[in-house]
Amino acid sequence: GEVNFYLTQFGEGGVGFSYAKFGAGYLNFDDANFGDGGVSFRGAQFGDGNVNFQDAEFGDGNVNFLDAKFGIGEVRFWDAKFGAGDISFWRAKFGNGDVSFLRANFGGGEVDFLGATFGEGKVVFSLAKFGAGEVSFKMARFGDGEVSFKSANFGEGDVTFLGTEFGSGDITF
Repeated sequence: GEVNFYLTQFGEGGVGFSYAKFGAGYLNFDDANFGDGGVSFRGAQFGDGNVNFQDAEFGDGNVNFLDAKFGIGEVRFWDAKFGAGDISFWRAKFGNGDVSFLRANFGGGEVDFLGATFGEGKVVFSLAKFGAGEVSFKMARFGDGEVSFKSANFGEGDVTFLGTEFGSGDITF
């Protein structure tokens, strides 16, 4: 099936999908506006199927995908806009589809993929823009697909890949 939040305006309070379980099928947050409060997908389980956050706008609150698990399918954050808050993908697990943050704007907070696991698909951060906060891929694991940070702007904060494991795919910066 399909779960569609296309063009949804969530208001200015916090938005909580923590520990939500989405079934198999297409999950669409394309052009959704999450308001200025925090947004949490902590521990959420995304079923097999594509997950789309293309052109989604996150406000200045923190955005949390801690321990989120994505199934088999493509995960897209193309042109997503994040505000001043911190963004956490700590220990997030992505399935074997492509994962793309193409042209994503990460705002001013910290961006943390500590311990995140990417599957065998292509992982794209090309043309992404990071802000003043620290960017961390510490202890992250990438599968055997291509990994691209081509033309990414890492901003003013420290960037770390300490302990990161890359698979056998091409890596471009």
